[in-house]
Amino acid sequence: MFKTNKIISSILISVGLATVATSVSADPWAVSPGTKARAMGNAFVAIANDPSAAWHNPAGLYQMNGSNVTIEVSGAPSFDHPSDPAESLVTFNNIDMPDGTTETFYATSWGEMAADNQSIFASYNEGDGQNSGFSVYYYSPYFISMPVVAKINDASEVLGKIEEEVSILGAGWSSVVWNTPEQAWFSSLHYGLTLEIVMTDYGSSEIDFYGMSTNGGIDRVDLDDSNEALSGSVGVLSTIYKGDSRQVFSPTVKFGAVYRLKAISLDSGSDIEMMDRNRDDVTLNSDDFFNKKPTSWDMGLSASTLLGQSVHYGLFSAELSFQVGETQFDSVVTNMNYERSSIGASIRWAPIDSLVKQVELRVGSYSSESDSIYNAAIIERNQGRELPTGLIYPNVNATSWGMQVAFDGGIALEFAQEMRTLKNTMVCIDSDNDSWCDKESDNQSLDETFTSFAFRYNW
Repeated sequence: MFKTNKIISSILISVGLATVATSVSADPWAVSPGTKARAMGNAFVAIANDPSAAWHNPAGLYQMNGSNVTIEVSGAPSFDHPSDPAESLVTFNNIDMPDGTTETFYATSWGEMAADNQSIFASYNEGDGQNSGFSVYYYSPYFISMPVVAKINDASEVLGKIEEEVSILGAGWSSVVWNTPEQAWFSSLHYGLTLEIVMTDYGSSEIDFYGMSTNGGIDRVDLDDSNEALSGSVGVLSTIYKGDSRQVFSPTVKFGAVYRLKAISLDSGSDIEMMDRNRDDVTLNSDDFFNKKPTSWDMGLSASTLLGQSVHYGLFSAELSFQVGETQFDSVVTNMNYERSSIGASIRWAPIDSLVKQVELRVGSYSSESDSIYNAAIIERNQGRELPTGLIYPNVNATSWGMQVAFDGGIALEFAQEMRTLKNTMVCIDSDNDSWCDKESDNQSLDETFTSFAFRYNW
């Protein structure tokens, strides 16, 4: 337990600085598993026909026909932007600490993200192709190590550092409610469940509240800690209409939905006990600094059909998917929602009498908007002056593409690339005092491109 007798008035301002890092698990910096899903803009909940179904919709695990192992490595978005107003997504103007000194803070200098991030997904799967399936998987969304920096006018001050690594070990299972392939309408309904252990390592994180309090120095707080939590998900996948797979343009339409539980800690984090400016006791827990795995849901529709066939060239087919969803964050420093919509498409070619069994090209796009008015990163007042109760949480627009080459013998290689544009959003809760926000920065954005590769062996 950490203890200090100093009085604080703006303690959550400093905590808010860390949220730029901890929101790596938020949509702007999230990396979901599945090379196919990523190439299709993550519009995958109503498809769920590869090992990443364990994450996107476990009800689809039955579609793993046979056994397979998958190893996937993805570049997670990394940021290394200088402390420069031109590089800032948003600027807070005229923040006085203490009153009358008129400092200016730049959001990207609050969190100078410089990390070599890698996301790893590995799984073993079995399915009978009709009724049931099973998966054991490991998923590491990211590792990040970065300083927490405040820029006061032209001077930067390091207030500490954030290190965070999240790993998820899970098991998924799907089963059938009904499966009547002779019917055209509502021919099948499957459900799926997962159980996950979410492991979070905070490394050597520490925050220095000195200088952020108008009442004197507060000792640097060591947040070195780790945490284990339980989570899981439940999903459904239904064939609404079953087309004739032998007929051209006779689509099969599916509906899919999934609900993912937030991580529930198995043990308590480290407490930080302080007093606010009214000399009331304040206890913050290290768990509250980090989001781990938030609550989220997705639902969507997919359609697949035969495009054509030839005795010389083989079969050509296509798939189209659309979905909507939401991610809900709830912590002491981040309380907001991300609403998203995505669309994806793929074209498959299955040649005849070839070493290559299938070639699939995939494209997709999505948009994600934050309801940042509910962000509670800055909620304290500074000796008579009210600070803006909002912080940068970018909206996201992204396009993606990728491909799979499957060989005779069970080996498949996959590639995906995603191009994201992060557009800032800045909201002040106090509408009577919205001049504290720099509205001119609304058009600023940052672009990030990252790739993923996967190897799969089926038998």
